[in-house]
Amino acid sequence: MSQFNEKSKRLMQNLAANIQSSGYQGRMNYYFETGTGPYGMGITQVCQIFIYNNGREANRLDFWCDDNGFPESVAIYGTGLYGHYNDIARTKYCFGFKVTDVEMDQNFVDVYLDVNFIKNL
Repeated sequence: MSQFNEKSKRLMQNLAANIQSSGYQGRMNYYFETGTGPYGMGITQVCQIFIYNNGREANRLDFWCDDNGFPESVAIYGTGLYGHYNDIARTKYCFGFKVTDVEMDQNFVDVYLDVNFIKNL
């Protein structure tokens, strides 16, 4: 079972606080996702950060952790997805985290984070 380590939880808390200090409302939630992969069944902890603008949900960020508890990817849902995708593809950063790859899906932006960069923060 993969779950966020204490350092990663602090990073998520700081991100949520930074979002709120930017004038948005936010809410954070952790849950466990069960799924099957190439190596069998697995359980992974997901950190969701909901971003509200004027009381309406604007975006949802789903951070997925690796086996060592560090965030390895984030799925971005909601409004402005093409803008998010273009900014991340151009800068190779997402919410202060270095990015290894970014993909645009029909309903979300899938961002792969540089775990080694995060470990050294």
